[in-house]
Amino acid sequence: MISTHADWSDFVVTSQWLQAHLEDAKVVVVDCRFALSDPQQGQTQYLSSHIPGAYYLDLQQDLSAPVQTHGGRHPLPDPQ
Repeated sequence: MISTHADWSDFVVTSQWLQAHLEDAKVVVVDCRFALSDPQQGQTQYLSSHIPGAYYLDLQQDLSAPVQTHGGRHPLPDPQ
């Protein structure tokens, strides 16, 4: 059986750990800042300043599925 539970410690790290591993090719940094009051604010802030090598993913465009009748504001996308 496949587990759907993720251990956040696999994904969230301290700033000290990140600094020590930033050059590791296996480390991917994702910046997904978002403000409901200004959906463009996250990308604007990313373009202004971000962790070197970080990728920007937009909450609405990249991290949410299309809104359905009962899916909430930002439903999870298909895992595929």
